[in-house]
Amino acid sequence: MAIVATLLSASLLAGSLQLPAAPLAELPAHVQSSVNWEIEYDRLRLHNGLSWGFAGAMIVTGTLLFVVPGNCSNPDPDFGCGEIILPFIFGMVLLPLAAIPIGTGIYWSVRIRRHKRARQVAVFRPTLGGFSLQF
Repeated sequence: MAIVATLLSASLLAGSLQLPAAPLAELPAHVQSSVNWEIEYDRLRLHNGLSWGFAGAMIVTGTLLFVVPGNCSNPDPDFGCGEIILPFIFGMVLLPLAAIPIGTGIYWSVRIRRHKRARQVAVFRPTLGGFSLQF
């Protein structure tokens, strides 16, 4: 089986074998729209999760920079312990920057909610010939 895959990939690279451009069997319209809806929903969920994940990481890191005590490892007689103030500076920069992924997280959350509302729902209704699903 590995030999066949190797020969197939080599012939595809050489250009001697062409794969069909269109799929062999087209899906029905309602199935294709459902597949497209699921793909878009997964993409929106990925963006939403990444946005809120980055926001949470920035908030936790910024808060820890304020809370974790610093220690003076090598006090300078003229300057003192200047390295103790660096975590506070980084925290003051990082916490306001967390507003960016929070804003994008809100945006993607709204997009997911609208996408869920726009989903086509099948309705099982009686018709002359029996019951049918209407989209």
